[in-house]
Amino acid sequence: MRTFHIGGTASRKVETAEIKARVGGKLKYNDDIQTVVTADNQTIVMNRKGGGITIVGEDGRERARESVIYGAALLMKDGQNVEPGDVIAAWDPFTTPIITEVSGRIKLADIQIGETVQEQHDAVTGKVSQTIIEGKDLEMRPRNAILTVEEDDMVMAGDVIAKLPRATSKTKDITGGLPRVAELFEVRKPKDPGMLCGREKRVSGPQGRPYHRV
Repeated sequence: MRTFHIGGTASRKVETAEIKARVGGKLKYNDDIQTVVTADNQTIVMNRKGGGITIVGEDGRERARESVIYGAALLMKDGQNVEPGDVIAAWDPFTTPIITEVSGRIKLADIQIGETVQEQHDAVTGKVSQTIIEGKDLEMRPRNAILTVEEDDMVMAGDVIAKLPRATSKTKDITGGLPRVAELFEVRKPKDPGMLCGREKRVSGPQGRPYHRV
């Protein structure tokens, strides 16, 4: 007997958004890590390719090493003692922030509504967001970046001035049943079709066997 799985269980990869200590010890910021302290005293990783942190034991030997991504907030200070399970760093799993390294006033260049920037109005919150859609210099104005500041805003070092959506894994159909569903809805001719009776009749079988109404 052949069976068909018309629909499958949807699955989605869980996006990691924090680093927890796997062992106890003293936390050390590696020499390659670059950070900035925000106005609300948060330590933010500024390395474009991420930086490293290490947990060492009482003897000074390395017990664990982790890589921390750009934009992550370090929740433990350099030299602080940590226990297994402590959250060392955390970040937004859905967006990559664009962070200012210095304090100052915002000046927007070549920002033209409808040409380089698209405005979207949120009916629920009433807020208007601006998303970059085009630009001569995409390094300075990355496409799809959502601006979080406006002209003449004052910002401090470590403030987020824009966000880029992260690429996340999409929901997949485990059984691969979706093509079968499409075939049914598009009324395609199925393989090995059965025969259907067009009108009501009596069907008789071999002698002595009961008959059935169809």
